[in-house]
Amino acid sequence: SFELPIQFQSNRVATINGQVIDSISRLGVETEILINKANHNKSFSIKSSPQGLFSYPLPVASNFTISVLCNGYDFFSSNYTLDPVETNKSIKIVLNRLSIGNKISLDNIYYDFDDYSLKEASLLEIKRFANYLIVNSNLKVEIGGHTDNIGTTVYNLELSNRRAQSVYNELINFGVSPKQLTYKGYGSSFPLVDGDSEEDRLKNRRTEAKVIGSYE
Repeated sequence: SFELPIQFQSNRVATINGQVIDSISRLGVETEILINKANHNKSFSIKSSPQGLFSYPLPVASNFTISVLCNGYDFFSSNYTLDPVETNKSIKIVLNRLSIGNKISLDNIYYDFDDYSLKEASLLEIKRFANYLIVNSNLKVEIGGHTDNIGTTVYNLELSNRRAQSVYNELINFGVSPKQLTYKGYGSSFPLVDGDSEEDRLKNRRTEAKVIGSYE
């Protein structure tokens, strides 16, 4: 036996074990799942089993995003973190059935501070959501922009409207029909949480998609 030099040793990996389920029946959902490591523009596509089960290896201490595009369900996208000592992680993804009035949080859309320009990292999330809308081509959604409570009411309304318009424009660039989309800025009128900490403000600075109708 001998000690293998570090440069030739394999990287430690962790296994992600998950299940995608229906929010009402609680049964598994067979669907496409997209996994993206933080700071990488490439997604890895896998498919869950008829029971909704999936498994995927990732380097330990990874930050990653899981997105699910499934016909008949809301778009799902969420961020996850693996601790350095974590070699197995269990994830349960609950998909909400599509319904008029549902709100879909687009967590991975970022802007520069006090600006409406989209950061490069936002484009992958927007492209995924565009693919979801193309699959669900009968949907009509409103892109809503929200700010924190710093600044005047008039200024925040204008900023949030411009941010919502930026997402609207990129969705169209990715092939979504304009007839499926509208946009509106709400400023700081509808905060998710009450509070003045930076963490609270970060939660309130967000982009949402609201299902407002469907086409025959």
